[in-house]
Amino acid sequence: SILGSWSEAAMAAKECEKIQAAGKMSYSEALRLESVSRQVANYDRMLHDVCLLQGQGDLYKSIKARMAEAEANAAKEVARIKAQRKKRIAFWKDVGQVLSIMVGVFLMSMVALWLFFLFYYGGD
Repeated sequence: SILGSWSEAAMAAKECEKIQAAGKMSYSEALRLESVSRQVANYDRMLHDVCLLQGQGDLYKSIKARMAEAEANAAKEVARIKAQRKKRIAFWKDVGQVLSIMVGVFLMSMVALWLFFLFYYGGD
């Protein structure tokens, strides 16, 4: 079916785009990305034509609207996860700073106590 082929090609295009985003793309992968992109465009055109021939132009528009909505929701979810990760990293960084300060103060107080006892009781 057109929808099945179209969705398979779209998923393959997403995989190729992930490879491209990683910055590691060989000649064959670039060729595959271009081929898959053209397949997606062709299947999209075919789906549009089929919907128009059946008198369901609104179906094509609603399909595209749902796809855009799903992509927007996915982008929002990715942004939310990134924000959570950033907050978590900042939290643990703050915890590390507080612990470092506490250890530093503890060590300085131990050295101060040692010096106090050394000079106060050690000078006999």
